[in-house]
Amino acid sequence: MKAPCTCHSLADNIFPRIEMSEEAVEVLSTPQAVKSKDPNQPLTYRYWTRPTHLQYKYLYNYRYNYYDDVIDYLDKRSKGLTREIPRPQTWAERALRSFSSRSETFGDRHKDWELLNTIRASNNYYHYHSRDYITKRYPALLY
Repeated sequence: MKAPCTCHSLADNIFPRIEMSEEAVEVLSTPQAVKSKDPNQPLTYRYWTRPTHLQYKYLYNYRYNYYDDVIDYLDKRSKGLTREIPRPQTWAERALRSFSSRSETFGDRHKDWELLNTIRASNNYYHYHSRDYITKRYPALLY
């Protein structure tokens, strides 16, 4: 007859030793039969129910995109600035606008676009003024 199994841990002062019988050792060592689920049984989710009282971020963004043009129009009109009357937008236009503004690369692309515009403008000024300087300084060479 085998000696009963003694399960022990490193911290014997916290967890006392538990003596197990041979039957318990055999039950633990044999693999348990896997219960197959019925495919026709409907799935029920009992552990999490969706809260209905919270304001979700996507609903806030949808509302913001829906009324953003009108709010901007009213703000500018109250300040005395002119702005064209906002036109109604389709759902796809509003969704695309919210996606592009939330995109991480949108800020980088926007900064790059501003840099290109400033370089282009400064290049135009340089070209115009250098041409003007040459025509004033050396008029005999040009004609």
